[in-house]
Amino acid sequence: MGFDAIWISPIIDNRDGGYHGYWGRNLNKLNDHFGTEKDFVDFVSTCHSRGILVMVDVVANHMGNLDTNFAVNTPFNNASHYHDYCEITDQDFATHNQNRI
Repeated sequence: MGFDAIWISPIIDNRDGGYHGYWGRNLNKLNDHFGTEKDFVDFVSTCHSRGILVMVDVVANHMGNLDTNFAVNTPFNNASHYHDYCEITDQDFATHNQNRI
C-alpha cells in the first residue's frame, strides 16, 4: 500500500465497557482485547522489520472514571492526584479568560 507508519489507539487497560483506549483504568497494563504484551512486541518488531513505524496514541490527561472512586485507577488511585470537582459553563468562558479576570 505504500504507507510507512501505523497509528494505533491507546493500548492501556480500560474500565469495564471501554474498548477504544480512552477509558483508562491501569496505565501499567495492556488492554487484553488487543492481545498480550508479547503480541504487541511481536507486532512492533514485525512492522519495524518492514520499515513501518508504529505510533501509539497516548491520553495523558484523564482516566476513565464515571464517578469519584479513584481507587480503581492505577497508578493515580488517590483523589489528591486530581483537581477539585468543578463545573465549567459558558459563563465561565465569558467572564474568566486571559483578557477578563
